[in-house]
Amino acid sequence: MKIYYKVVIFLLLIIFFIIGLLLPSLSYGEKSFKNIFIEIKQKVTNTEFPKEVVTTRYIFDSKFDSNQTGPFYLEKLSGNELIGLNRNNGEIWRWLVEQKQVKEFFIGNLKIKNLLLDGNAPYSPPMFTDLLVVNNSIYASIIELNKAEKCQLLSLYKTSISNLNFMKKIYSTPCVKAFTPALWGGKLLKANDEIYMSVGEMRFDTSGYPFGNFNSVSYVSENKLNYSSLEPFGTVIFFNKKNEKDIKVFTSGHRNIQGLAYDKENDLIFATEHGPFGGDEINVLKVGNYYGWPFESFGKPYPENHPGDTPSESVDLEDERKGFVSGKHPNASIPFDSWSPGKGPSALQIVDSNSKLKDWRNDLIYSQMKDGKLVRLTLNKDKSKIMHREFISLERDNLTFRVRDFEVLDNVLALSLDNGKIVFYTRK
Repeated sequence: MKIYYKVVIFLLLIIFFIIGLLLPSLSYGEKSFKNIFIEIKQKVTNTEFPKEVVTTRYIFDSKFDSNQTGPFYLEKLSGNELIGLNRNNGEIWRWLVEQKQVKEFFIGNLKIKNLLLDGNAPYSPPMFTDLLVVNNSIYASIIELNKAEKCQLLSLYKTSISNLNFMKKIYSTPCVKAFTPALWGGKLLKANDEIYMSVGEMRFDTSGYPFGNFNSVSYVSENKLNYSSLEPFGTVIFFNKKNEKDIKVFTSGHRNIQGLAYDKENDLIFATEHGPFGGDEINVLKVGNYYGWPFESFGKPYPENHPGDTPSESVDLEDERKGFVSGKHPNASIPFDSWSPGKGPSALQIVDSNSKLKDWRNDLIYSQMKDGKLVRLTLNKDKSKIMHREFISLERDNLTFRVRDFEVLDNVLALSLDNGKIVFYTRK
C-alpha cells in the first residue's frame, strides 16, 4: 500500500511538472514568454547591454558657472569657443575657455517680428528649442503661440550673426492644440549641405492615444499615418541650404527627438528620442525609414494616461510588455539602442576624431536629464554595434541636475543645465 501511494505521488509530480512546462505556451500561443523575450532581444541587438561602468578615469570638476538664466542651447564654434541661445528670452552669448579661465561675451538678442520674448515663462511658448550655426548664419527653432486661435506651431528662423534684429522665417508647421509643448522636439542638425529639424508627433498624447489635430488626410489607412511638409508631425524634415523652400520628410514615426548628431566618417545621423513610460531610444536615421510611434514602442502608456477606470491593466496584463524590454516593435525600424525605465536622453554628440580626449575619439555621448549623467558609448568601426558603455557622473554639491544640452570642447565639457547654469568641466 505504501508503495502504491509513493507511485501515485510520483506520477502526480510528473504531471504537474509537464503542465508547468506547457502553461507558458498555452497562455501566449505557440511561443512561450521566454521565447518572445529572446526573440525581441535578438532583433534589437543593442539591448544585450554591455556591463554598465561608472567612469573613474574621467572625474570632471566644475571650473566656472555662468551667471545667466537659462537654459541655453549650445553650439561649438571652434576648439574651446562656444555660443549659446537662451531658451526663454532669445539672448545670444559667447564663451571662450583659456587655460581653465572662461571669458563671457554678450552678443545680442534674437528678435522676431510681433513676438515678445520676455523670458518669464519657464516652459511655455514662445520659447526656443534649438540653435544651429552654419558659417555666418544662425538657425533657430521656436515654439510660437497663437493666442487668438489658442494653438501652437513650431517654426524655423534664420539670420546672420551680424544682424540679430532681422530673422527670416524658413518654415512653420500647422498651428495645433498641444497636449504639452514638451513634445515638439525642434532639434536642428547640419549634415553635408542639408539642414534637418525634428518635429514631434502632436496628433497623439504622451502615451500614444489620439489627442486630436487630425484632418481628412491624416491617415493613409488604418494604423498608417500621413507624413508630409504640410503635416510633418512625428518626422524629421530637411532641406538643402541652397534651396530652403523645398522642405521634405527625411524619416517618420518619431515621438520626441531631443538630440541629433552626424557621423561624417560613416555618413550616419543618430538621434536620441524620448519614449513614453520607458522605451527611450537611440536611432540611426535613414531616409524614408519609419520608426514606429505611436503604433510600436518598447515603452508603454503612462498609468495616468490610460483611458477608462483601470489604469495600466490593459497593458500590464500582457507579460511581453513587462520587464526590461517593454512593449513591442515588430514591424518598424528597430532602435539602435533602447532601454526601460526611461532616463530622458537629451543632447547627443559624436566626439571629433582629432579630439584631445584621445580615448573618446569617435565615441557617441548623450546626456540623461533624469539623473544628471553623461553616457559614453564606444562603437565598432562602422558604428553598427555598441562595444562599451560608460557612465560619467556629474554631481555637484551632492545634487544631481538636468542636463539640457552639452558640447565637447578641447579637453573641456560645457553643460547647459535646466536651472540656468552654464557649467564647464575639465579633467582632474
